[in-house]
Amino acid sequence: MNDSDSSRPETAGSVPLPALRLPGVALVSASVLLVQLVHTRILSPMLWHHLTYLVVTFTLLGFAAGGALLSCRPRWLMGKTSGRLSAWATAFGLATVGSYAVVTRALPESSMDTGGLAVAAFQYSMLILPMVFGGMVIALALSDSRGSVGKVYAWNMGGSAFGCALYLPVLRGLGGEGAVLFAAAVTFVGAALLAADRRGFKLLGGALAVVSVCLAYMTPTSVFEVPVAVNKVMSQTMKFDPRLRVEMTRWDPICRLDVVGPGPEFPDEERVVYQDGDAPTVMFMGARHLVTDLAGKEGLGYLLFQDTAPKVLAIGVGGGIDILQAKAPRSFPDGSSVDFTGVELNATTASLMRNEYREATADRYFLPGVTIHVDEGRSWLRRSDEKYDLIQMTGTDTYSALSSGSYVMSESYLYTAEAYDDFLAHLTPDGVIGVMRFRFDPPRETLRLAAIAVDALRRDGAEHPEQHFVVIGWEGKEYTTPDGRVEGLGYAAVLIRKRPFTPREVAMYQELCAARPMFSIMYAPGVDVGGEFPDFFAAVEDGAEEDFRDRYLYNLDPVTDNNPFFFRYHRWQNVLPTLFGLDPEASESLVAPATGDEKLAEVGTEYLEIIGEKPIGLLMLLTVLGQSVLLVALLVLVPLLVFRRDGLKVPGSARWVLYFCGLGAGYILIEVAAMQRFVLFLGHPGYAITVVLISFLIFSALGAAVAGKSDDPRRTLRRALVAVLLLLLVFVLALPALFDAALKLPIAMRIAITVLSLAPMAFFMGMPFPSGLAIVQRQASQLVPWAFGVNGGASVLASIIGILLAMWGGFSMSFAAAGIAYLLALLAGRTRTV
Repeated sequence: MNDSDSSRPETAGSVPLPALRLPGVALVSASVLLVQLVHTRILSPMLWHHLTYLVVTFTLLGFAAGGALLSCRPRWLMGKTSGRLSAWATAFGLATVGSYAVVTRALPESSMDTGGLAVAAFQYSMLILPMVFGGMVIALALSDSRGSVGKVYAWNMGGSAFGCALYLPVLRGLGGEGAVLFAAAVTFVGAALLAADRRGFKLLGGALAVVSVCLAYMTPTSVFEVPVAVNKVMSQTMKFDPRLRVEMTRWDPICRLDVVGPGPEFPDEERVVYQDGDAPTVMFMGARHLVTDLAGKEGLGYLLFQDTAPKVLAIGVGGGIDILQAKAPRSFPDGSSVDFTGVELNATTASLMRNEYREATADRYFLPGVTIHVDEGRSWLRRSDEKYDLIQMTGTDTYSALSSGSYVMSESYLYTAEAYDDFLAHLTPDGVIGVMRFRFDPPRETLRLAAIAVDALRRDGAEHPEQHFVVIGWEGKEYTTPDGRVEGLGYAAVLIRKRPFTPREVAMYQELCAARPMFSIMYAPGVDVGGEFPDFFAAVEDGAEEDFRDRYLYNLDPVTDNNPFFFRYHRWQNVLPTLFGLDPEASESLVAPATGDEKLAEVGTEYLEIIGEKPIGLLMLLTVLGQSVLLVALLVLVPLLVFRRDGLKVPGSARWVLYFCGLGAGYILIEVAAMQRFVLFLGHPGYAITVVLISFLIFSALGAAVAGKSDDPRRTLRRALVAVLLLLLVFVLALPALFDAALKLPIAMRIAITVLSLAPMAFFMGMPFPSGLAIVQRQASQLVPWAFGVNGGASVLASIIGILLAMWGGFSMSFAAAGIAYLLALLAGRTRTV
């Protein structure tokens, strides 16, 4: 079927769409969503986990800019559109691959300075470019819907859902580079379908699709190869030891895993598994479990169990260092051995230990008494009825694990108030929680963890929680880098016991620290040491820890499952002084009030900055918010004001601008918050992203299709918005009870419950946009460009503001903001002026 020659697509309802227009739109939409998700994985090793959530920002920004550009060229909306759709789809595929060929070769020397921010800004600009073409394709397809805007929107949303479903298998099968090429191939097939009777475009799309698929499967890294940031731990370590090489690389929805070692000529030397170039886990080669060393920093909790073999749960097993501690030779009077259960989030890490490195690590995951589960630790524990003598978390964090969350900062469900309620509930009466974290001066991670645990102990019935803690520091070996810097990294082990520590147990740790100089007591009941920990626990004893937290340099307030930003311990008032340098007035605010010592925030090593020495994530968040405001103004609002100012002259235009703005902000706020809230319930961030996103896209597509058949779009949008508001209220209120009731169910049932809980709201969320667009297309076509522009611009800014709201008031605050946005859209959509 040939394309039409309608001069005004919005009035051409009698002219049918080309036969393959809808599947072509679906394939381009699938490619856009797949590229968006793959972006999150590629940016994590290449830049930093802090930046991955910004993917949605520049994706939406590119779409908004594409719609605005299209609206500024009215003649592109006229005549035959199939050729333009095919050409722009082809440009999207080529620009996607080309942008990566550029950004993977343009790396900053450091991500921690203004130069690094400048390079990152350039990289964002390059990655926005293909999204501009993608936005132009979808905007033109919707504009040239010929009275079927609901149907086109439904195929757009359904195609996006298909792209989301492709993400996991394509990434695992082809890696990051191959996934980009595969997404380009999907785009080129879509371009061929969109070409209608344009034979040349069909042939070009088909040829490019074949080439892209062949490259994706055979030599994906020949086009571009994703590097690891130069100042990440993996890069720095390999620079200092020329023997090291990458033995194996695996791409996973959680992170990219690189196994680094000295090569096969050194079979007995340890290998290190890096997650996105960071968060290393050591794989000790051979039967290291036969070596007795019960006083390592990872095994301090085991020293409390001398007479009876403990039952152990380790969250975050990695290369198995906790297994080595559990299975080291020791004698118990009853002849028993440690019963060890490990929970590992990353299936690829577990696969390495069970397959490729099984023999090299002496069957570590298969030792007698060892059971390993692949799951999220909290989620697994909530489904377990077992009690343990020791719950161990050795450096378990989410600096890499939740970077696949895409739109959020470093949140963790392992360090919330509810988590420590769960841990204490699963301890035996003599049980202990052992957590090893980075050691800073003044302390922040470990001290905040202690504050959270104090509250949990009180809820558990402890009268003197300060007697339930022992904190031991460990100083790592220092070394001098080639440029003369002295580097080293310390750790602190926080032991939290169900009952108070006895003087005999405290004396045991004192003897250990006296015998081993690398250990030191940072706090123990009855031990006279100085520092922030004794001062904090003295405040706890006096019932004054809230005042201590208010005065402390860093944020020690407990975090919850609704606001799980444990690693956001920098206070907002200290972010800008850190960015622009400390002046004398700012210095006074950085005195640690617990001791009265002037401990200024010093510039640490690059690694210390990565793990929290400086508020890099908050700085980047504020930087990108400002950058996005500027770009939305320049790429969306200014072109509309210059070229399509006539749209604002339509009576009631202000209400419609507010309407589409509210829809854009409300949709993205709900989508982002829902994805993160379901991480704990589904037990895996990869499941949360795919299941939640697919649910929203599919049911929104169905809603759009139903809305497209309505003979009264005004009535449809009003009823849909009322339904969204009511369902959102029910959803937010019912979610905690739903999680508590259903968390123990099998994963298949939890996925089904997730889909069913999201489906009604997502269905009605898909109706308002095509209904509103149908009204303005028919009655005030000058407003169509503004509908696309403000909808996309609001989505861009809401994707960042939603993070700020979540960090301030929790995800419930994000849902509340979404409700306000939809309420404003409802009020604005009641206008009958247009």
